Amino acid sequence: MNEHAHDPQHIQITEALIHVYLLLTQYLDHIVDERNSPELSNQDIETQLEKARTTLQTFLAANPVVQAKVGKESDRILSEATQVRKEGQSTKNMEKLTSERNLLQTKIVTLTDLVAVFRAI
Repeated sequence: MNEHAHDPQHIQITEALIHVYLLLTQYLDHIVDERNSPELSNQDIETQLEKARTTLQTFLAANPVVQAKVGKESDRILSEATQVRKEGQSTKNMEKLTSERNLLQTKIVTLTDLVAVFRAI
């Protein structure tokens, strides 16, 4: 995102949302199958995610409603991932993670399209 430091703030905010959602998706993927992503540990992803969330929360400070909503959503997803790590990959837990991942993917695609539109204007 640093390469776009001169982008208008609405593009930076949208990219920050995408970044958080991508990291959440990576975290869920890593919880499901750590063997296929040995280059990153849960701690690495968690550290990157915390930095990205802090940046995003700073951007969203102007709108506390959206700030709280995104914070709660992230916390919920992280809580569900933690539950899977503790309880194991039961069918019910995996369905939750799959549902969350699908929702995140939809948001990423939508926001990526929105950035493309913003850049074209």
